Amino acid sequence: MSQNRVMFAGTGSGCGKTTVTCAIMKALCLSGTEVLPFKCGPDYIDPMFHSHITGRSCTNLDSFFMGEDELCWLMSQKLGMSEKTETPETLSPTDIHEAFRGNGKKIGIVEGVMGLFDGKGMTLTGSSFLVALWTNTPIILVVNARGMSLSLVAMIRGYVDFARKYTEKSLVRGVILNQASPALCAALTPEIEAQTGVKVVGSFQTQAEGTFQSRHLGLVTAGEIKDLDERMKALAVTAQSSIDLSLIKEIASQAAPLPDKQPDFVKKIWHFRKENGGRKIRMGIAMDQAFSFYYNTNLELLEALGVTLVPFSPLKDKSLPENISGLYIGGGYPELFEKELSQNVSLLSQIREKWEKGLCILAECGGFMYLHERMDGWPMAGIIPGSCEMTKKLGPFGYVTLSSRKAGVFGPDGTAFLGHEFHYSRSENPGSDWDVSKTKTRTWQEGFSSPGMYAGYPHLYFYSNVDGIQNFVRKMREIHDIF
Repeated sequence: MSQNRVMFAGTGSGCGKTTVTCAIMKALCLSGTEVLPFKCGPDYIDPMFHSHITGRSCTNLDSFFMGEDELCWLMSQKLGMSEKTETPETLSPTDIHEAFRGNGKKIGIVEGVMGLFDGKGMTLTGSSFLVALWTNTPIILVVNARGMSLSLVAMIRGYVDFARKYTEKSLVRGVILNQASPALCAALTPEIEAQTGVKVVGSFQTQAEGTFQSRHLGLVTAGEIKDLDERMKALAVTAQSSIDLSLIKEIASQAAPLPDKQPDFVKKIWHFRKENGGRKIRMGIAMDQAFSFYYNTNLELLEALGVTLVPFSPLKDKSLPENISGLYIGGGYPELFEKELSQNVSLLSQIREKWEKGLCILAECGGFMYLHERMDGWPMAGIIPGSCEMTKKLGPFGYVTLSSRKAGVFGPDGTAFLGHEFHYSRSENPGSDWDVSKTKTRTWQEGFSSPGMYAGYPHLYFYSNVDGIQNFVRKMREIHDIF
């Protein structure tokens, strides 16, 4: 079975790696290659583009959220490396959820995050390079060549040499010169290859209509771009004419086999499924233009634990899905739709009524804001007392570690999760049920924990505490008959 994979990493944010990666994904798909997308880091928006282009769920690979064994396992299963079994000792995640099933006839395309070596603080944790190092994935560096010529050679050589600090043979195997003319690329190619030992895979130039618009939390989401397919095809045509797709496949084929060490939580999931006896619990999930920030691995874990996720739109639907035992409201851009959300009075009332009767709720960031009494003055669900408002200043940002200060739906006090926080808003009642820390010296309290609810600004990574998520599902089972 094929384990072919390659990472497209940048020299820094804004170098064009997302546009280049999307163009190559689309070009490969049009050539008949099955592309399986991955994204380094805690991003939600880039994976939407990847999934739209490839028709496959994009998987976040994050070395802060997961250890080396867990991350390699996740990539391996997405690439379809394990055989189907029926025992917990040798259980493959292909038995846990269909989303993990692969046929081996794919190329894994990984988009990096920020600059290649940029991680948490002055460490590699959370960086693209550490993901490549752990998974032994070859790297193609995307460099913005605008305004440079021979200096590009020095820059590329620096990246190649720095990578050699960690592996005898540098994982940087190729380079793409973004915003470089074919003439400049042709002139620089012999010098780059002679001085650095890496192949020039090609150049890339895009017009303004081929770029993606941004807003305060990143790119505009894929679902908001009406002519996205046409744009992607145009980018693919550019890639086909100026990038050597066969060389990309050749570099991807150099990836060494991934280790097949099964993490402990796989057994936990198997035993939980056995305990559940095949019962399905329905959980409503907010999914529309206002709420769309979810880690696909989180959704897949819920489904693996016997949860049927039922999408609904807080913007358009007048009532919740029938027969649900829980509600998941993730992040997104609710601030852009405050009027529409507020005017959907029947849905807001039903959410509040069902919560009072015992409905389990998991609300992160934008979902947390939606549960307030008011958002920028607009009436909302009224489950969280007080108001929240948008700000021009970025709130707490980055990776966080959470530890509950009281028992709740995830378990006893001291229950811990890893997560990520990124928002331009402020709550007058942020909660204080969780200790949240970025470093040993920077800790604060926020969020709500109760027997039936988690609500707070941090987005949680569910695999960082599978036991806690299982407890949430157990709670939904308990109140299943109420609704």
